[in-house]
Amino acid sequence: MNTEKFVIGIDLGSLSGRIIIASVNDGRIVANHSKDYKHGIMTDTFIDGSRLGRDYNLTVPKDYLDVIGELIPKAIKSAGIHKKDIIGIGVDATSYTMITTDKIGKPLCEYEEFKYRPQAYGKLWKHLGALEDSKLFTKLAIETNQPFMWRFGNSISGEWMAPKVMETFRKDREVFDRATYFTDLSDWIVWMLTGNRIQNSGTAANKALWNEKDGYPSFDFLDVIDPALRQKMLASLESPIMPYGERAGYLKKQMADSLGLCENTPVAVGIIDAYAAFPPLGLGKPKEALMVLGTSAAVCLLNDEPTKVEGMCGIAKNSMYPGLYGYDTGQNCVGDLIKWFLENMIPGEYEDAAKKQDMTIYDYLKEKALIRKPWLNDLVILDWWRGNRSILCNLDLSGAILGLRMNTLPEDIYTGIILGIACGTRTIIDEFEKHGKLEKIVASGGISSKNPFFMQMYANILNRPIMASQVSDTPALGAAIYAAVAAGKKNGGYQSLDEAKQYMQLKESNFITYYPEKEHEEDYERIYKKYSYYHDLVGRNPYIDDTL
Repeated sequence: MNTEKFVIGIDLGSLSGRIIIASVNDGRIVANHSKDYKHGIMTDTFIDGSRLGRDYNLTVPKDYLDVIGELIPKAIKSAGIHKKDIIGIGVDATSYTMITTDKIGKPLCEYEEFKYRPQAYGKLWKHLGALEDSKLFTKLAIETNQPFMWRFGNSISGEWMAPKVMETFRKDREVFDRATYFTDLSDWIVWMLTGNRIQNSGTAANKALWNEKDGYPSFDFLDVIDPALRQKMLASLESPIMPYGERAGYLKKQMADSLGLCENTPVAVGIIDAYAAFPPLGLGKPKEALMVLGTSAAVCLLNDEPTKVEGMCGIAKNSMYPGLYGYDTGQNCVGDLIKWFLENMIPGEYEDAAKKQDMTIYDYLKEKALIRKPWLNDLVILDWWRGNRSILCNLDLSGAILGLRMNTLPEDIYTGIILGIACGTRTIIDEFEKHGKLEKIVASGGISSKNPFFMQMYANILNRPIMASQVSDTPALGAAIYAAVAAGKKNGGYQSLDEAKQYMQLKESNFITYYPEKEHEEDYERIYKKYSYYHDLVGRNPYIDDTL
């Protein structure tokens, strides 16, 4: 008789969703399926062909449920297991990805009268249509001496909840008035699975300004705009806040039948995708850091106390890992910046040569970059293609390439971009380390497992070893680990997160450690110092004149 039990991890990224089924015994992944969302991301053009505003990133909420509905039965079948042996479900997702709904959780864009109203659609984490609203929110909060502002670098990002709600209020009052709730994606999925509307502690703290001691702000400073804005925002936040690892509820019958699962299967509290990576990577102690390197870079730091650190996007207990303070920060444009470069600045002859040599364009660029000696790269690239949300906390900033000459080649710019991103990360880490040295840095995400050249440059600029996970599905495995905890010992899961990690976290063989190239240490230090000079010169003294 088979006694092995399994858990499902649902990982909802920017462009696609992934479903894994993992063994509770050892974390072994027995099924792994992904699918792109049908409608992708609406950036320049809306569904009716009309032009969208600058920095729009809209999604169709139904796409998330469709991916789950298609992939879970497929995963069960490919794993060859019985649904009775699946004891829990965990969900992680990008954040803050806002879903605007009625009182039962139906997205407003699914109503005919709102079908062609952009503000009724999902707002992906990197949607920056609320940039002006974030400036206004920040201004009002500072003028009224709001005590929570120090935890967010004295600047509330346009990616967070409040500015996105304010944008809806400002741009489409009918959608705002019709809405009952504004919900982050992972919490919305848990709501749809269980029928329970709860908030996970990470989203509440780092994206919606809550903390354990003070709760939510009163938001009364928003009354100068309209009391209705504050009232609806607070009403939307009136749901239980639950920490990671808790059981949010049980799979309701309708969803169980459609997914091919058992009714009343435990469902874990939703989790922000980056934070989900801590358990499978074996992290969970003070002075440990996680870098999730993908479309953007999440730099997540753990500490045992709250400390005022410049440029953090959120500091709160239980926001990233149970029992510890999480420090949220990162870089908005990493994988997207590399994609921009490849789509716009690669000569056709490079692509032809790579194909002729049966190489990926990444490997071809790496080979050419090594010939040019990366440690001698004299470009300074400020990676602010989507603004800066760490240290400088200014989303108005734009990227820059400094030091171009007639002999600059594409591979020089490619190397410079990677070095610039790594320098941006070191700026964050150096600021944190003014309050104590980090003991460990682990990298996860697509870049850590697919781009060794990138990771070596990281180790060189940070001048320390970087452990890089070679498993690209780390957040999904993290969601599955939390599912095993939510299931509980009695159901075949685990009593605690520490116990679950002991059995289900990634093994040592799943990592590659990159060490700094000490023979070029002085050269990479020179690169960082030059970056730091321009980081402060441009970033701390920006010339902004919207009238020009």
